[in-house]
Amino acid sequence: MEADTVTKLCSDLYRDPNHEGWNDYDLATLPKRELVFLCRIMGIPTYGNAETITIRLLTCRIVRKELSPFGDDPAAVVPVFKRSRLHWMCQQAKLWKSGNKYSLSVVLLRWRNECRHKGQAFLNECIEATKASDQQLTLKL
Repeated sequence: MEADTVTKLCSDLYRDPNHEGWNDYDLATLPKRELVFLCRIMGIPTYGNAETITIRLLTCRIVRKELSPFGDDPAAVVPVFKRSRLHWMCQQAKLWKSGNKYSLSVVLLRWRNECRHKGQAFLNECIEATKASDQQLTLKL
């Protein structure tokens, strides 16, 4: 894949969580630095090789997508999912995975909110770094 195509794919994935490129085949075409960028935007860990990061991105995206319709009330999550599914989601997010459905829901929603906060903080850092960088000057004639 050409560099422009790869950068466009990363940009599309970052902007659209429902983009068709969210699969193991397309993510495998991205260089590690762009996979790390996507991890930082999602607020998830960035360590490991490209394959590990790709798997983490895909699984965390699934978990975040399943939790996205819910607010901060764990009681709303409890009737929707079986305990085994909540346990699996906690396992994928590398979270504490013991307890009843309510406690698993609490842990997952906190994790989701923390990821959102970390991702937004990283995005704000990027925006500030862009503003602070040198801008091309134009001369008025």
